[in-house]
Amino acid sequence: MKEKISRLARGIIDASVPEIRISREKIEDVIPCDGIYRGDFRIVSGNQLAFRGLIYSTNPKVRLGQDYFAGVDAQLTYEVETDRLKDGSAIEGSFLLVCNGGEFEIPYFFLGESDEQERWSSIHTAEDFAGLAKEDFLYAERLFESPGFRNLPFMQELSVRALYDGLRGGSGRRQAMEEFLTALNLKEPVTLSADQSERLYESCPEEDVKIRIHADSWGYVSASVTADAPFLHLNRESLTDLDFVGGDGELSFRIEREHLHQGRNYGVIRIRTIRQELAIPVTILAGEEPERGFSQKEYEKHLVGFMRAQLDLQSGCGEKDALLASMKEEWTAMARLREPDLRMRLWEAELALLDGRQEEAGHILRVIREEAGEKRGEDPDAYSYFLYLQMQQSGSWEMKERLLKLLYKYQDEGAATPVTYLLFLRVDDNRAGHPEEAFRQMQEFYQEGCRSPYLYLEAVKVLNRIPERMERLGEFELQLLWFGARHGYVEKPLMHRTAELTLREKTFRPVLYLTLQRFYETAPTNEIVYAVCAILIRGDRRDSSYFPWFARGVKADVGLTRLYDYYLYTRPEHAEEEIPRVILLYYSYNSPWDIHSRKVLYDYVLSACETDSYVYRAYEKQMQYFLIDQLLAGRVDDFLAHMYERLLYPELVDERIAKILPDVLKTCRIRIGNPAIRQLIVVYGERKEEVTAPVKDGVVYLPLYTEDCRLLFADRYGNRYASIPCEREMLMKQPEALLACSRRLYPTHAMSRLAECSRILREDEESSLPEQILFAESSPKILRPLYQRKLIHYVLNRLRKQEQPDLDLLRRLKANLCMSEEDRQVLIRVLIDAGSFSEAMEQMREYGSEKVPDYALLRLCSRTIQNRLYEKNAELLHLAASLFAKNQYDDTNLQYLCRYYNGLSRQMYEILEKSVSHRADTSDLAERLFGQILFTGEYTHLDDTFRIYIGLGPVEKLLVRAYFSVRCYGYFVEQKPLDADLVETMEEIVSGKRSFGGNPLICTLALTRWYSDQAELSENQKEICQEAFEQLYRRGLVFAYFKKLGRFFPLPEEIGDRTIVEYYGREEEPAEIVYRILPEMEDAKPVREEMTVMYHGIYAKPILLFSGEHLEYEIRVLRGGQSAAVYRGRKEPDTAGRTPGGRFEMLNRLLDTKKEPEDEEWQRQVRDYAWKDAMAEQLFCLERKEAPLDGGTNIRH
Repeated sequence: MKEKISRLARGIIDASVPEIRISREKIEDVIPCDGIYRGDFRIVSGNQLAFRGLIYSTNPKVRLGQDYFAGVDAQLTYEVETDRLKDGSAIEGSFLLVCNGGEFEIPYFFLGESDEQERWSSIHTAEDFAGLAKEDFLYAERLFESPGFRNLPFMQELSVRALYDGLRGGSGRRQAMEEFLTALNLKEPVTLSADQSERLYESCPEEDVKIRIHADSWGYVSASVTADAPFLHLNRESLTDLDFVGGDGELSFRIEREHLHQGRNYGVIRIRTIRQELAIPVTILAGEEPERGFSQKEYEKHLVGFMRAQLDLQSGCGEKDALLASMKEEWTAMARLREPDLRMRLWEAELALLDGRQEEAGHILRVIREEAGEKRGEDPDAYSYFLYLQMQQSGSWEMKERLLKLLYKYQDEGAATPVTYLLFLRVDDNRAGHPEEAFRQMQEFYQEGCRSPYLYLEAVKVLNRIPERMERLGEFELQLLWFGARHGYVEKPLMHRTAELTLREKTFRPVLYLTLQRFYETAPTNEIVYAVCAILIRGDRRDSSYFPWFARGVKADVGLTRLYDYYLYTRPEHAEEEIPRVILLYYSYNSPWDIHSRKVLYDYVLSACETDSYVYRAYEKQMQYFLIDQLLAGRVDDFLAHMYERLLYPELVDERIAKILPDVLKTCRIRIGNPAIRQLIVVYGERKEEVTAPVKDGVVYLPLYTEDCRLLFADRYGNRYASIPCEREMLMKQPEALLACSRRLYPTHAMSRLAECSRILREDEESSLPEQILFAESSPKILRPLYQRKLIHYVLNRLRKQEQPDLDLLRRLKANLCMSEEDRQVLIRVLIDAGSFSEAMEQMREYGSEKVPDYALLRLCSRTIQNRLYEKNAELLHLAASLFAKNQYDDTNLQYLCRYYNGLSRQMYEILEKSVSHRADTSDLAERLFGQILFTGEYTHLDDTFRIYIGLGPVEKLLVRAYFSVRCYGYFVEQKPLDADLVETMEEIVSGKRSFGGNPLICTLALTRWYSDQAELSENQKEICQEAFEQLYRRGLVFAYFKKLGRFFPLPEEIGDRTIVEYYGREEEPAEIVYRILPEMEDAKPVREEMTVMYHGIYAKPILLFSGEHLEYEIRVLRGGQSAAVYRGRKEPDTAGRTPGGRFEMLNRLLDTKKEPEDEEWQRQVRDYAWKDAMAEQLFCLERKEAPLDGGTNIRH
């Protein structure tokens, strides 16, 4: 800038300036709302002239990489600070370019927007979002997950935000959105339907079978698909909403043949969602039925019936005839289903023997003799049984010996089987006297894996014979006893022996318990009751199903330790049976050892005993101690709630109880009918922390404090649901008195305070509680940001209404980052009103001031400038400038802008103009602006600025000279008007009466030209003009306007006698003139001569024309190496400025009056001209040649 002004001051004015081309005339970008956004634009010189300049940004949030640029091609970078930018908000302003090529303003507009901003703009209510979800569920899901979703208007309700945050804490985001919409009643849960009738296939389908499923509405679907049969192969294990098109979907399954058994195969396909289950039965008929309609299951059923009757017959239980009839019926049924094999024929022979049909039995045995013989080695059991039946049929001693010999052989060779051994016991009379040995052998068979009921029966018979020999209850013994108990084969002595051995047991054994239970059903005795109670106590069995045993034990007075405790513990809730008086008396002195037993006992006392009865009075103190213990432990359920209502009085409440009491009084019983729900989550709109509790038997007990809390339900996979049906009921019906007592004794209970605070906010009551909660040390960790925002709004509104707001509270408020944008603007205004200007500036720097009134900002700006003693600050300067643009200013702001503001010349001039009217010190601004105008060439306010500047006092002479150079150049070269007051100053400069450090040539040129256009000049002006002209003439300068000056003083003949051709062009394009003087050069070749640059692209050529001649010419310039014609013209001789009586005038007159050579008058004039010319030559030593002023060739001699 200084360099250019210095050149201007010397009269050096660039004829050409850089042609500035900007890549982006207006910057409009959509930018992300977090971090730093970077951009750039380019400045190029269109004519390759170097530019130099400065650049400013009007918004401090948009920072430039550098504040200057230079060259012919510059890339300017900028950064936009978007940390506080929100969706839909904008940062706007301008880049101001001040350079030697002019001044330029590049407006910028940066719109903060997330990827979904276009959609955000159309979502104002929850219904709008539901409509979007219905239209494009996947897209709405992305919006639901994005951070900007929390900023939507309908998300500013505590309950809605609590619901959203709670659902987001689950495992599935798509399901979270579905539950969110469902919980807000914006849609119904999706219900699936399908044809649930049985699919029956008489043959195995070759292709996949399809099941059509319909979804009744739009939304997220998650269903598991299972099959309970191995032959059903499903093509998928789950269904989602993506599997449905137009509400219809398909499920395919395939029948796997390798898993089918012969006959009817049954399976069920189940489709389960959290709210429903579809069961689709599938039946496959595989293979053909054997002859006579064989069915394996039916056959096995009759086989079991036959064996059961056979065992009963062998054990001696039941009537023989009935059992035989049953065996015959079952055998006949089996024979109808399948052709009898060897085993069935043996049973047939045995039936005949048992029924006394000896001949028939013999016939059957003879028929199967050969087949049985063939099985001797393969099936020794069948062969031995055949021989046994032969012996029974014949009654022959020889047959018995033969059978014994065979059985002894098996025994000696170690090939005995349970069947052969049992036959051995029946046949060998010696074995009957050794029951212990027989039992040991049967035990060995059991240990080897034999589980035959016939073996069990024989062993039970042995134990019935010698019960006292059973010394322990091992696995084999228990198996025998359980078998015998189920079928009634155990006799009473063995039962009693079992009860005795039970008392030795250290743990609970379910089989033994079931066995004793069957014994008691058969033969109820106190010994069995004692044994059962003993093992239940030792096994710590506390289920209510065992209560009848303990009741029997109490009734029988079996005398077991802790029998009363287990009686109470296992007693069912709301049992109608009276508690024996002996137990009531016992525990009136000794409290039960566990809480559950106490609850049962006290519940009975409260419900069954009158308050004035002996029992009630005996338990009253004990119950109160128990109540206080439970309260301090924070326990509550239906019984305890009833107990609290009956026994808890305000007089009993102390500070310890008051700390716990609100949790108890606010507890609700929540019943959940859905078995898939494993956990209940309570989410509060006020607190960040969730409250969780497991669901036990479909019931949860939890305290609920506020109306804005939401109940969420979680399954075992962590999926959360918000619309599962449940029943919620307060356990304490009228807790108001106790709550009031609790608040009085312990007013700092966290949840009670929150509940009360929420009520205050809702009803807009006057209270200091919101302030206390907001500024508590733990609040940022505990409270949700949205709730903190509501507390801030409440507290700020109270402070705004105060005449003298508490500055300490305001400072604490401003530190809270949860404050809303609207409240932040209110805070700034309150800080300004309270005179806390530094804090207000800090807040404005961070959060802007879009909604703060201009008058408040003006006060802030003015007072801050004063407080900082007019120290330069970019943000403060931006604020002052923006306020001035809105016509908001005062003396302080104007003074500050005058000192520091830089921008476009028109903006600076507006400030200067206002400052002058307010008598502000404008000297610095005027000089800066004046210099900038001269540098940039933006001359709109040049003269006005000069007048202000020149009138302020001492001035920079360099600037003044530069100004006159510019104005004179504009007048002289660009033919702009020149003000009269400037002419006076110029006259003083040219005449030397006033000095600004020099007289630029352009001033002399402009002044002389101005004189040439005037009709009259004063004598002083004529002197100035003649002196200036002579100065220019001596420098060899010739201009066409010089001819006009001949009116005021004589001109040299070299100027006055010639006609001057002028051309205004460009210095970088040399000009030449091609001309002819007619009529003399009618037939001659045109003359081509260069034109001389007189000043900044002004070319001139003086040419001598005599009377009667005229000039035809063409001006050509050199462009790109080629000569191009730019102008053609014709000129007549210019007689202005000729010297009266001069030689050239006399010659022209002679030529004008030319007659015949013999004309005496004309000859006299010629002689007179010659005499004068000779006289002048002698007196002034004139040379006889004419040197052209422009250095060109003289074309006239």
